[in-house]
Amino acid sequence: MKHNKIILKFICLSLFFYFLNLNVWALEIKIVDISNCSLYFSEKRGICHNIFILDNGIDKKFFKECKVRLNPFETVKRAIDEYLNDSYFQEKESILSCFSNENNLNKFLRMKTYGDGIAAKWLKSDKSDTSCLGITCKLPLEFRMNVLPGLVNYAFSEFVQYFANKSRELGQVQDVQILNNIATLRVAKLLGLENLIVNTEYVNLIKDGEIIKTGILMDHARGVSVWDFKKNPDRCISPKFQMAMSNLMILDSICAQRDREIPNYFVDLSENGNEVIGVNAFVNDMSFNEFVDLKKSNYDICAMITRDDKISLPHMDRTLAEKILNIEENQLEDVLSDVLEDRKIKATKYRFSQIKTAIKNTTDSNKNFLIEIQDWDSNTLSEEINGNYGYTYLKRFCNRIKLI
Repeated sequence: MKHNKIILKFICLSLFFYFLNLNVWALEIKIVDISNCSLYFSEKRGICHNIFILDNGIDKKFFKECKVRLNPFETVKRAIDEYLNDSYFQEKESILSCFSNENNLNKFLRMKTYGDGIAAKWLKSDKSDTSCLGITCKLPLEFRMNVLPGLVNYAFSEFVQYFANKSRELGQVQDVQILNNIATLRVAKLLGLENLIVNTEYVNLIKDGEIIKTGILMDHARGVSVWDFKKNPDRCISPKFQMAMSNLMILDSICAQRDREIPNYFVDLSENGNEVIGVNAFVNDMSFNEFVDLKKSNYDICAMITRDDKISLPHMDRTLAEKILNIEENQLEDVLSDVLEDRKIKATKYRFSQIKTAIKNTTDSNKNFLIEIQDWDSNTLSEEINGNYGYTYLKRFCNRIKLI
């Protein structure tokens, strides 16, 4: 009888820890009551973001709304209605009448506000001709010059979300980018790198007991922007920063993050503010695409693996390398199974296996490749900054702030 009780107790404990482990990665949409907070639109425009600031009087967080998927015309109409609100009624009606023509609608939906995009060129023009945007009606000069540019930027940000959520049906929440952010943070935690990624949560904002918005809530990043750091005439780099950027590059390669540009991370500074010592990254919307060839660059991230299947960095943090080598594919699947589609998980596992193999190959041929935290120094900095390892995160950072 006593023996049976021991067995039963063991089974109960085993089940408890089993289900506890399952719940660790269970997707949770948290409730955040903003009844006593201010929620206002951020004046800073990003290519892919219409960001709100949530201010509770103590600290500020950033919120990006996740909206229900509509058909193309209703998506455009919603963006225009949101931006113009109850103002410029006649202009709004005129613009929407242009979009009854499908060709005009597609022009506006597919315009871009950066690079050589149609909207980017129009924003730099005298703005007299709006037909390139699909807007064929004549608009008042004041509206064209002072209002339409803001509307174009706002609408484009909405359209980025629309096209990123092609897998969602009409009426479903467009949460692909939100889930990419959640998945990035989860992989970072699995690797012990959560300090590199801004804390991010999937939330429902409620006010007076009612849900008013659904989206992603992000902590304010640590440190300062790269551009602010660049203003310091005595700026320099700590070897700790090299290790952090190396770790972030490995993480981003596993997550297929293709948008780790300078504006998408802040840097931690030393007490005197002259030396950059760490990094805190955000905006992981474009991660977890199906890119798998790590011997090629993936937009902002250079090739992570060389042609002879080695890591394209002079050194790697030993702790991170050992962590990766000890993680099994099923652990990675457990982390991602409730937030990503199977095809994305499959691609992630394949990238992960490539990184694993490359670490083994590199350590076999270079006994000095893996180093401890105290071994990052001026010599390791020089090895990477000299450019022999490609356009790494550290190399790009140094180029941008003109340290080399």
